[in-house]
Amino acid sequence: MLQTTYSYIDLDYMRAAGLQARYYIKAYHEDGSVISTTNTVTTSVASWKQSIEKVDSNPSSSLLLQNYPNPFNPTTKIKYSLSQSSPVTLKIYDSFGRDVMTLVNEVKTEGVHEREFDASNLASGIYFYQLKTNSVVDTRKMMLIK
Repeated sequence: MLQTTYSYIDLDYMRAAGLQARYYIKAYHEDGSVISTTNTVTTSVASWKQSIEKVDSNPSSSLLLQNYPNPFNPTTKIKYSLSQSSPVTLKIYDSFGRDVMTLVNEVKTEGVHEREFDASNLASGIYFYQLKTNSVVDTRKMMLIK
């Protein structure tokens, strides 16, 4: 019997405190007919966060995660993982695309990194943060509410 293990990270829900999600798994033949369906799998975000941190400790690809908390006032944390050492730039932009602040501009080692962003001196609104490495350019949105 062939056994294969898969993992899944649901980035949309991994940071929401107390949230529960239900999933079920279906296996299909190549012709589209259903082979089997599992019972509903329920998990909590707390357990997801632990497994995500374990997965990210040796990442296979670079990844920019959603800031937490979001919306925020006045500070939030931005987490990213690198699959290899690389020059990294992590910048904050306003909704007009203007460069507001550079949080990181240096070579970082493989692994998980976290940076706190303090927006005490900024107005409420939508901001974007962008991670640039040798292999990745990724941008996410965050909301500052004062």
